[in-house]
Amino acid sequence: MNRELLGQPFPPEAIHQREGNFGHLIDYIEGHSVIQRLNDALDGNWSFEVVEHRVFDELDEVMVLGKLSTHGLVKSQFGASAIKRARETREIICLPTLPIWNAAGFQARRRNIRYCGFAPLQQTQYTLRPGG
Repeated sequence: MNRELLGQPFPPEAIHQREGNFGHLIDYIEGHSVIQRLNDALDGNWSFEVVEHRVFDELDEVMVLGKLSTHGLVKSQFGASAIKRARETREIICLPTLPIWNAAGFQARRRNIRYCGFAPLQQTQYTLRPGG
C-alpha cells in the first residue's frame, strides 16, 4: 500500500466543476480518476461492493450501502442519488437505472475512502462523478 500516493492532492486538471443546487458550483473528481488512484496506490488490491440498495419514492431518492475492502481493512458507508422529476407534472424523468445507481455507489465509495482516512478526499469538498 502506498499511503503517500493516497495522500497526494489530485492535480488541478483532474478537478472539474458542475452546477449544483441554487446555482452553486461544485468541484468534483470523475470516478475513473479515483479508481485509478486506488489501483495505483493499492496495487489493485481493493474491492468495492454494493451490499444493499433501496428506492425511496417519497423522497425521490435511491440509496446504496457500499463496502470498500483493502489490505484487511473493511469499511461500509451509504450513498444516495436523486430521482429526477419534471417540475410541473412530477413525472419521473430519470428512473432508478444504472446512472442513478452508479452515482449513489460512487458517493458510498467516496465516503468509505474518507472513512478510511485516505486524503485528499478526507480533507476536501470534492465529490465523485461516475463515468468519464
